[in-house]
Parts: sequence; C-alpha cells; structure tokens
Amino acid sequence: GKVAAIERIDRYFFSRILDKLGDNVVVVVTSDHSTPWHMRAHSDDPVPLLVSARWLPEGPGRFDERSCSGGALGVIEGGWRIIPTVKRISSGGGIT
Repeated sequence: GKVAAIERIDRYFFSRILDKLGDNVVVVVTSDHSTPWHMRAHSDDPVPLLVSARWLPEGPGRFDERSCSGGALGVIEGGWRIIPTVKRISSGGGIT
C-alpha cells in the first residue's frame, strides 16, 4: 500500500507541478525518519534523498534506500548537512 500511495502522489501531484516550474527550481524530496518493515517502528537508518533540477544529471533511477545510497550524493551523515548540500548544488557547486 505504501508504494501505491507514493506512486499516486508522484503521478497526480509531482508530475503535474514539475512541468510548470521554471528552470531555476530545485526540488528536494526526503522523509523525516525510516520505518523498516521488519521493525514496524521508526529507526535512525538513513532515508532516501532526491535533489532534482533541470541542470543536474539523472540519478540512480529508483527512489529507495539501497538505490539512493549508491547515487551521486552517497550517504549524508547528519540531517543538518542536507540544506548546505542542496544550497551548494543549487548554486552550481556540484554534487560532490
């Protein structure tokens, strides 16, 4: 059910607004916590982070923990580093 809900959000929300955004927009998608299925509870495991802008290269192709950990951003230790990383990327400072 969780995957189907995310797919509906992507299809009916994000896909409709992304085409209407300008060229200087950076979209960041993440979550505030991980909820591994085997724990059935919140954990401090890393969560996927998607940073999208028209001028950035394609990412790993899937938005899940395993795929995102192998993406250009790797694993960012500490949630406080997300905003500075996105600011660097959006100002042309590159992904790494």
